[in-house]
Amino acid sequence: MNVHPTSTVQHALNQFYTDHDFGEEGGVNEQVVWLTFGPVAVPLPNTEQRKKVIWLHDLHHLLNEYPTTWSGEGRVSAWELATGGWGWQLYVWLLIILASSIGVLLFPRRAFLAFVRGTYCRPILSLGLTKTQLMQLPVSDLRHRLGIELTRPYPACLSHYLRFCLIWLFYVSSVIGFGVGLYVLIA
Repeated sequence: MNVHPTSTVQHALNQFYTDHDFGEEGGVNEQVVWLTFGPVAVPLPNTEQRKKVIWLHDLHHLLNEYPTTWSGEGRVSAWELATGGWGWQLYVWLLIILASSIGVLLFPRRAFLAFVRGTYCRPILSLGLTKTQLMQLPVSDLRHRLGIELTRPYPACLSHYLRFCLIWLFYVSSVIGFGVGLYVLIA
C-alpha cells in the first residue's frame, strides 16, 4: 500500500479503492456493508453517518499504511481512538470501539504501537478543511499536518501503558460481560 508522497489524496484514495476492490468511492452508496470473519459474512447497516466519514477512515488506513486486514482494522481504529478524531459521531465511535477491541484482544502489540502513534497525531477533522481541500493536498503534506511520520519511532511513556491497559481491561470485561449475559439469556 505504498503511496507516492507527491500523489494527491484524491488520486491515492481512488487507487486504494481500486486496489482493494471496494467499489466506487469505497462502496459509500451501498445500503449494507459486509464484515467477513473467515467464511462468515455479517451485514452492517451503511448508515448516513458512516457514509459521511468512511472515506476518512479509509484515508487513515492509507496515510498510516495499515492494511485492510483485521490486524490493520485494529491498528487504524486504535490510532483513531487515540487521536480522538470523530467528534460527536456516536455510530462511528461504536464501530471504532468494536474494531479497536479486535485489535486490542487479538493483536495487542500492533494495536498498542498504533495507539501510541495516534497520541502524537492530530485528527483530520481538526484541520478544518473541506473534503475538496483535503482531496487536493499531496499525501506527504497531509501526513505532515497530522504528524504522521512512517519511519519515526513514537516513544511510549507510562501514561500510554496505563491508558492502553485501561482500554484493554474495559474490552476484556465487556467481552466477559457479554458472554455471561448471553449465557444467562440462553440458560
